Amino acid sequence: MRNHALSAIVIKAFSELLCGIESVCVLLYWMSLRVSRFLRAGLLQSAKTPAGITNRLLLTMGSPRENIFYLKPIDSVTVPGTEGTFTITNNHSLVISQLSPGVITVRDGTEHKDFFISDGFIFFNQPADGSGCCRAEISGVELVPKEALDKDRATQLLSEVQSAAKETEWDKVKAQLGSSPVGVPAAFGSLFTMDELHCKDNPHNYPCLEEMRFYRETQGAQGEDAVVRCAAKAVADANDFHTLRNLTHVLLDMDTIVKVFDNSSSIVRVGIEAARKLTNHPHCLREFDTKDSLDCRCFPLYSKVAMLKYKNYGWWAEARQYFRQIKEFTYKGMLNPVGWEDIYRTPQIHIPNLRAHEIWPREEWEEALPIGVALEQNYKAIVAETKEAMRKDELWEDTYRFLYKNGETVRTGTWKHLPIYHAREIIEPQCTAMPTLCGLVKKYLPTKPGLPWVVNQNEQVMVIRMDPGTTVETHNGPSNNVLNMHFGIIVPEGAVLTVNYTQYTWENGKTLVWDGSTDHGVDTTKCKEERIILLVRLMHPDMTPQHYRGHKRTMFEEIPAEYRDGTVAGKDAVLQNRADGKKEEEEEEEEL
Repeated sequence: MRNHALSAIVIKAFSELLCGIESVCVLLYWMSLRVSRFLRAGLLQSAKTPAGITNRLLLTMGSPRENIFYLKPIDSVTVPGTEGTFTITNNHSLVISQLSPGVITVRDGTEHKDFFISDGFIFFNQPADGSGCCRAEISGVELVPKEALDKDRATQLLSEVQSAAKETEWDKVKAQLGSSPVGVPAAFGSLFTMDELHCKDNPHNYPCLEEMRFYRETQGAQGEDAVVRCAAKAVADANDFHTLRNLTHVLLDMDTIVKVFDNSSSIVRVGIEAARKLTNHPHCLREFDTKDSLDCRCFPLYSKVAMLKYKNYGWWAEARQYFRQIKEFTYKGMLNPVGWEDIYRTPQIHIPNLRAHEIWPREEWEEALPIGVALEQNYKAIVAETKEAMRKDELWEDTYRFLYKNGETVRTGTWKHLPIYHAREIIEPQCTAMPTLCGLVKKYLPTKPGLPWVVNQNEQVMVIRMDPGTTVETHNGPSNNVLNMHFGIIVPEGAVLTVNYTQYTWENGKTLVWDGSTDHGVDTTKCKEERIILLVRLMHPDMTPQHYRGHKRTMFEEIPAEYRDGTVAGKDAVLQNRADGKKEEEEEEEEL
């Protein structure tokens, strides 16, 4: 195991140094490809998908010394590309990419495993059969489990590198290697740490790095002006989709839990320009053809991002003008393919023909969503269980750290949640602390069994705690087919929920249902105590099988064939007609 750390580090340094000699570079290139060529030619192209496996990503990974995985079904794999980390999932676009030194993370369900790669390549292919399983192949010069690295030897080597004179080419290469943290691209590592990211899988390469770093360190007007000048020129000059995307993400603080550039209105304006130019890029527009309308498309997503920035800064004249442009936008003869109808309701996925209420009248949700009434009937038990759960810090997780702040200073740990139900599954360990609540969730969820989910939060349950002094900026949910049900557990005076710029509050033991796709925010700056509520996200009561007819997939999952072709909808219609007929007969009998 001790040799793994040394060889993995040194082979990278030698490869970069010796690639100045053409013959050596070709040899190293051949070494990294030989396993992949063998597997592709002899095994993978003719290999059958493992029996019973459908719609999964199949990973084959190895090095000249060993084959680690062979057609292993996984959810995703994150790799260190030459321009930043990126994640491959099933149905990804075709990829052939060189890999840099760093960490490969293989995820399957709740499990993940990390591997160190010194150099290599990744190949991604579409399904070779009717299984729906795409295939990813990773071959590396040196590829070992992260836990197999010899930390002491690596630390010793890095110490030697960093203390050595930086005069020869070899010294320069070693110094460059030693300064780059594993798993973080060198350029990105100098601006944010991995702990400051909530979107760790996005590629974090962009222009104006030095200007951005200086501004972050100083937060001064001089640094702000430098970022604005550099970023504005970069946006104006950029014609590459990924450059525009990355500029949008960094300038609008989309990937970080810290507010850096979002605090500057001048920088935000440049970020909005990047987002708007991004939405007009052919690669972005092409998603109207390549992605289902129930999936997350580039144009509505980044239009929503820009729209929310306009609103949060109070630039309403520009927001209204931009909204009109989006409503009047036509793609290949289709008017308003985004589907927005209301400037205050701008989700990235809009489903037509669903009732829209900012706050739902009780008479419209009480029968369709009976869990709301059941919560009120079990208020005392839920309060007692919540207080017990608050004693167990390990159960609680940070919530949307990129959305909230305390005054002008971003605070961590002021908005936490206890997850109860997610991705169609009860989180059983939490049920020990909250058995009454879990019992209600098991009884009433899902509200529409069998219907595909549009987003991963179509139905979700969590207890949420928010400290006094916390402000959550205006935002909205990903789809209008999700309703938010709030149930007051411990509500102090001064806690405010804003929906469509109208203020509401919670009541202990009372249920409030509202549209999560409508602009909303939270403010506890006037509270003296912690605010605790239960959030239950629920599928819109108007959703039926008809909404999925003719669609292939949602943002969350593939749509089963019986929903795509209308078979399920047909059965439901027959049953409904029978029920209506029986009801009419009963009414006629009553009249007689």
